[in-house]
Amino acid sequence: MRTLGLLLLASTLSAPLAARADGSIQLDLGAGIGKPFGQIQSGANASDAVAWEFPLQADVQFRFLKSFAAGPYVRYAPTTLASNLSNGCSAAGVSCDAMSLAFGVVGEYRFSDRLEGGPWLGALVGWEMLKATTPQQGASGGPLVKATSTVSGVELGVRGGMDFEVGGVTLGPWAALQAGQYSTQTVEMNGTSTSGGIADKALHGTFQVGVRVSLLL
Repeated sequence: MRTLGLLLLASTLSAPLAARADGSIQLDLGAGIGKPFGQIQSGANASDAVAWEFPLQADVQFRFLKSFAAGPYVRYAPTTLASNLSNGCSAAGVSCDAMSLAFGVVGEYRFSDRLEGGPWLGALVGWEMLKATTPQQGASGGPLVKATSTVSGVELGVRGGMDFEVGGVTLGPWAALQAGQYSTQTVEMNGTSTSGGIADKALHGTFQVGVRVSLLL
């Protein structure tokens, strides 16, 4: 039975995509590199904290029409810190890091009538969180201590790319522009957590490029 199942799966993946119904479900997995811009909040540039991010995004899209699909996405992005922040962390003896996590809904329009490839354009709306561990001044002007700050807010984005059939999947490059505004912040320091809204909100964004692989079911 296991052998039969493996043979059926291999047959499905090796078959031309055009031969599979209408591809009612599209599974995407993308990886890339991104450059942040704008401000985390007024007076705090995003590029002063994060130099580069490396987004990994997974989508599950349901094809409502042959040219249009939509569904949920989740994105995890480890980062490299900006040099000034990295140097400050080293001088303070604090192990610093930063990462972002986002989830929401993505929609995609395919310009080609062929499911197995062609250009596409998409848009997304979701909720984004940026978590960073950095040194901060201790209470009453005490020594620097390790603090973890998490900011979150709505994000919007547009993306597009080109797909090419490779065996039983599609593979191709993509580019994306995402923008948002953080509205809440939580800071954990010395075992104490404080949360609240961000008074001086500002706009930030990320330009990303990468490659994704898609499977139509």
